[in-house]
Order: sequence, then C-alpha cells, then structure tokens
Amino acid sequence: MAERDLLAEQETARLVARRKKRGDQFRAQVLEWCAAAGLAENSLIEPAHFMENVARLAAHASLPEEACNYVYARSGRPGSQRAEWDNGVRQCIVVRAMLASGLFEPADLMNLVDPLAAEEAASEISDANGTLVIANHGAFEPLLWMAFRKLCPRGILMTARPESSAGAYSAFSDPAAALFAGRRALTEGSQFLISPDGGMRKTGRAFEANRKTRSLPILGLAWPVGHGAPVLAYDTNCETVWFAVRLSELGFAPVMVKGPRRQPGESFSEFEDRFWRFYAQQIENSLKGDPRNIPIGRVTLLLARAK
Repeated sequence: MAERDLLAEQETARLVARRKKRGDQFRAQVLEWCAAAGLAENSLIEPAHFMENVARLAAHASLPEEACNYVYARSGRPGSQRAEWDNGVRQCIVVRAMLASGLFEPADLMNLVDPLAAEEAASEISDANGTLVIANHGAFEPLLWMAFRKLCPRGILMTARPESSAGAYSAFSDPAAALFAGRRALTEGSQFLISPDGGMRKTGRAFEANRKTRSLPILGLAWPVGHGAPVLAYDTNCETVWFAVRLSELGFAPVMVKGPRRQPGESFSEFEDRFWRFYAQQIENSLKGDPRNIPIGRVTLLLARAK
C-alpha cells in the first residue's frame, strides 16, 4: 500500500473513532438532560409534544458563552431580548445533540418535518435543469440529509462522513470523486447537495483538495469555503438553491431559497463573486435570525481558529 493511501486509511480510522466518541457523548448528554427533566427518552420525539420536550431539556443545557456573546452583540437585538435569545440557542443545542445521539430512527425523525413546508420547498427544484443545492455546516445535518433524500429522490449528496454510500459521496475520503459525481448528476438534470463551508480539517485528502479555499467575511468572522461549488454551478449552468431545515413551533420546516445562475456573457469571477455573496448572506441571515437555528458550534470553532 502506498504511503499516501496508508496515511489516508489511518486518518479515516481516526475520524470514525472520533465520530463514535462524539455520538456516545451526545447520547450521554441527552440522557442526562432527560433524567434532569424527568422525561423518558422514548417520548422525546412524539410530534405533539416535541417542542415542549425540547424546551424542558433546554432548561438544563449550558451555552458557549464566548460564541453567544459574539453573535448577540452583532445581531441587532436589544439587550432586553437576551434571555429569550439564549433560551432559543439552548433549544438548538439540544436538538443538535438529539440528532447526533443515535437514539432515534430516521423515519421517526422525518415525522417531525412539516409536510406543507416540505412541499413548498420542493417547488424551488427545477424539473428542467439540474440544481445545485447548497447548505452549511452546523445546521441540523442528519435531518437535512434525510429531508434532501425525501424531496430529491434522484439527487446525490456530498458529506463529511469518512465513507461513501448509495447516493452519498464522502468529501473526506475522495472529494474529487464526489465532485465528479455531482457534476454528472447536474448535467443529467438531477440535484447535488453540497455544504461549501468546509476547510476546517487540517489533514486528509479533503484538506489537500481544499488548499485553495477562500474566506467569506460574515459577522466579522473569516468563514472558510471550498472552491468546488461555484465551479460546478458555472460549468454546468445549473440552477442553485440554498437549503436549510429550520426549527419552529411546528417542528422542522425545510426551506429553499433560489440562488444565482450564470448569466449570458458572465465571466467566472463575476459569477463566483455573486455566488459567494448570496451564500454569505444566507449564513448571516441564520446568525441574525431565529436563535433556534443558529450554528453556534461553528461560531465557537471559528473564534478558536482566529486566536
């Protein structure tokens, strides 16, 4: 085995071990919150009581103080709303832990998705052209992926998981193959889901493929993004949409916002600038919007990286 392949295999094994450890930690945290709130884990995701249960667990969740202070100071909200905002972020933290804990079956989680919102989101997908579906890390990824599969059954996605599977290509083990598969899907009129704001990893093939990253200025943070998404959109002249799953009083609501498409005579640099302005605006909207949907963990990482 070549040294490069051996190193990649070792890095994959380390990533798998880290993911298992994190999953175990999330599971233990959720069970601890359940015990403190007097809730049984098997009752947490009953659709009729889901948000009530989330609120009860959130009362026992702690906040990353530095990241919360940073975002709130730039949110444009008055100080009198801070307690309510903090509670919303706690709910976001609780839901992320629940999704990552492995305690719940995917089908049960999909029962929490608002079908009317899903239908409205699906209307943004073009039947005539391929659609590049762009999202961000730090959202409710497991549910985002499941919702994408439901809304776009022919589509494929690019994930940070160490292994590829049916319809899902690993950005970690072979990002070039993932992007090639995505391009083929787009040219065939299908959908490709990608979260461009990677670039945090310091080793592995994904890092090697993303050396040519750029940073988007978002709320004063340098938000790293890879270069592949606008290249695909420009090269295939496909549609683009922003995709998110938002937490609301009704559960989860898929949201799609139509993004830029290459215009006649537009150069790649012009399109790329428009693409990244759109992407940065969607993330900024998330950071300034409903605190139940703020990717606060991502902010914590970026603040640590800036030190």
